[in-house]
Amino acid sequence: MIRIGIVGCGRIISTHIKNLGERPEAEIVAICDVNEDALHAAKTTHFPDSDVALYRDLSSMLSQESLDAVLIATPHTLHFHHAMEAMDADCHVFLEKPMVTSADQAYALAQKSKDLGKTVAVGFNTSSRKTFQYLREQIRRKSFGALE
Repeated sequence: MIRIGIVGCGRIISTHIKNLGERPEAEIVAICDVNEDALHAAKTTHFPDSDVALYRDLSSMLSQESLDAVLIATPHTLHFHHAMEAMDADCHVFLEKPMVTSADQAYALAQKSKDLGKTVAVGFNTSSRKTFQYLREQIRRKSFGALE
């Protein structure tokens, strides 16, 4: 079983929770948000009959739970710090896009991932949709002319 914690309880987690719920090897064991209303709304909406643990800060969740991975759905300016902290706690990381806010942060995150042997994945889910695949192919064929 892959034990997962989610940090950030905004609207986007609905999709992630649905997708993870379809994976028998995945178990969401904790959710975290600095906004207590958002945290309790997520618990009520997505985990009404579950004993999923609730946390107000990532450090507490990481120190009190035995997690394999952390899904980060916080404001993008927090992604770098949250991902680094999760890897320091021996967790793999899934980041909502954008990955981080600077190239330096991206390089540092990639290096830490490599050094610690942790996977960092970024949710570029729209690129797999047929519409975007079609548009990408049309651009490659220069169907729209030269794009600058």
